[in-house]
Amino acid sequence: MRIPRVLGPLLGGPVRSSASRPWRRAPRFGATRGIVTVLLAGAVLAIASGTGRAQTPEMITNVQIEGNAQTDEALIRETFGLDAGDRYQVDQVRQGVRNLWRQGLFRDIRVSAERSDGGIALQITVEENPTLLRVRYDGQDKLKEKDFAEVVQLVPGQLVSPAAVDQARRDLETLYRSKGYLLAKVEPELLGERRADLTFRINEGKKVQVEKIRFHGNEHVASDALRGVLKTKEDRWYRGGDFKEDVFDEDKERIVARLGEDGFVDAKIVDVRKTFSENQERLFLDIDVEEGPQYTVGKVDLDHGGEIPENRLRSAILLYEGQPFNTALFDESTSNLYSTLHEQGYIYANIDVRREPQDDGSIDVDWVLTERDPARINRIIVTGNTRTKEEVIRRELRVAPGDIFKRSRVIRSQREVFQLGYFNDIQMDSKTADRETGAIDLILNVDERQTGTASLGAGINSQAGLTGFLQLSQNNFLGNGQILSLRAEFGRFRTFDLSFTEPWLFGTPTTGGIDAFDTRRRYTEYIESRRGGGLRVGRPFPWLDYSSVSLRYSLAKYELDPEPGYEAEIGNPDPTTISALTGTFFRNSVDSPFFPTRGTSTRLVGEIAGTALGGNEDYFFATISTRSYFRTVSKFVLSLGANAGWLTGLDSANDVPFWKRFRLGGISSYGVRGYDDYDIVPNELFPSTGGRTFGIVSAELRYPVVQAVQALAFADAGNTWEGPGDFNLADLKRGAGLGVRIDVPMVGQLGFDYGYGFDRTARQGGPGWEFHFQIGGQTF
Repeated sequence: MRIPRVLGPLLGGPVRSSASRPWRRAPRFGATRGIVTVLLAGAVLAIASGTGRAQTPEMITNVQIEGNAQTDEALIRETFGLDAGDRYQVDQVRQGVRNLWRQGLFRDIRVSAERSDGGIALQITVEENPTLLRVRYDGQDKLKEKDFAEVVQLVPGQLVSPAAVDQARRDLETLYRSKGYLLAKVEPELLGERRADLTFRINEGKKVQVEKIRFHGNEHVASDALRGVLKTKEDRWYRGGDFKEDVFDEDKERIVARLGEDGFVDAKIVDVRKTFSENQERLFLDIDVEEGPQYTVGKVDLDHGGEIPENRLRSAILLYEGQPFNTALFDESTSNLYSTLHEQGYIYANIDVRREPQDDGSIDVDWVLTERDPARINRIIVTGNTRTKEEVIRRELRVAPGDIFKRSRVIRSQREVFQLGYFNDIQMDSKTADRETGAIDLILNVDERQTGTASLGAGINSQAGLTGFLQLSQNNFLGNGQILSLRAEFGRFRTFDLSFTEPWLFGTPTTGGIDAFDTRRRYTEYIESRRGGGLRVGRPFPWLDYSSVSLRYSLAKYELDPEPGYEAEIGNPDPTTISALTGTFFRNSVDSPFFPTRGTSTRLVGEIAGTALGGNEDYFFATISTRSYFRTVSKFVLSLGANAGWLTGLDSANDVPFWKRFRLGGISSYGVRGYDDYDIVPNELFPSTGGRTFGIVSAELRYPVVQAVQALAFADAGNTWEGPGDFNLADLKRGAGLGVRIDVPMVGQLGFDYGYGFDRTARQGGPGWEFHFQIGGQTF
């Protein structure tokens, strides 16, 4: 006989929803989900048999599955949990139905039971959710389908449930809220019975702007101070006022932290009310805070039994008795103590921080330090160096096996290896090598970058005309860290340069190098030829970090031939030989050799040439250049630079080589953008004659568009004068504009600048724009 039905509501399941009409909107969780109908035996069997005594559960003789067109029968059986040979129990049947429902595969589940010879036969009849054919979006404008694909977890071919559709709807609305579209609404439409198309109809609404942020309940901390820590800002003409839920959630933590800085340790946000203007485009935020009592710092204790002097540890603590209890300084003090311990090798140290509120409104603080033994470096493991030889990396490290693990030296080692310029990234990691002694292995994982460059191109400017060039360079020659460079330039500028540098001469940090050059440059007024070479040697400067000194000897033959019509101006100088010694001091503390964000680079150069060295010219010049980098708001980096130089003859101040004089302009080392190369000179009547003194100041604001591309805005000002007495900051030639820097593998860094020269003379065409192009160190 057939056992009477016991409907789904008896199991606490949902009631029936209409499956005969298309889904116009996916129901939310807790709403109607479909039919769950269960035909159970259990207690009904006792009534049917006319007995009131307890009976042993009957055996299930068979479980039959029907209605599953796509769902694997084995999956249904496994999920249901009961099969032939199991004892029939009502609770287990109910649980099996719940398990099936949780899969999200079915819109209807029926279980019927029928007594057969020897037990109970079960039949599970399922009605599957429709198969998703495609997902469409309608009405979107500000966001694109690729943005939706990152949050919507529905793909064609899967069985789609109302719950899954509703989850996708909520995910889309959350995505819009995260972008500032608080009023966005998404309505799903699922059309089809067994195979269905899903369309999300989107009403984005306008992006809401924050009109006003108001605080209530803050009696001691000013509202402006609280607003100042928020990333959510009020809309102003100079900035937007976008509201993003995830950012505001973080802002609420910042508010509590800011109150804690003034001693309100128990401060909390009680409520946040959001109201909109009539047009729903402006948002008013009212934030209710509860400051609570203001605490002061009580006793400050430090308990430790290690070898680090207590005065060194106490210098890390920023809290003092009697001041308001600043939670930020409290956290920073704990961090400083850990840094001090780690710097001395106590990386396994533990700090137990105890805060005890007192009746007088103060908080006593006690830092209890357990230092343990300092950790030593067992091995240094280098990985990822597919080209660079391990020795090249290891010689830059400031730590060695057997050393006490000091955090600052490890970080410095990472920086020194990165400054080589051979790697895209360097990751430092460590692992315990010996649990008894605490020794650790230091792991240095490098990501090699392309260090060789090959450049071929052409350019044009008013000085050089049309030029072509070929440049080959390898900054990590054969993986040995050596630098080999060859450059050839053709056209009005003809150049052949060859240089080789060994950074570790004789296995010591001594730089040695050799240069050879043959150059012929044709300008409007004259042709300049020089041929020669040089030897270089350098060492790290021992008393100043990040610094080095070098000395170069060069011997070159110079010839200067005036073009027809310029003999009176240029004269007809005889070929001359210059024998010179050049000393350089260089300090470089920037954090990246490619796109720095902080630090300073400074170079001092002095050169003396004279007959005592075997040449024909006697002169001295000195230059100084410096540039500093500062992180500002967001990812912007501010760069400030200055250059200055002075040239004088040893016999007479004006008796200096013509080609050694300073001519500014362009994007070179003596560059002022917005002006043509070498076009800023002291005397407009003699544009080919440079000055003996110059000064340049420069400012750049850079922004990383992507990892290898930076956009920039710049402002330059500079001039050159005949002598130091003519130096005048009010007489600077000004330029400003926009540019971009692109790091291209196998080519180097490309630079494109478009500058406006405000003080260009009539000879220079008056105020106007000038385009500058740079590839590697070459400018056009």
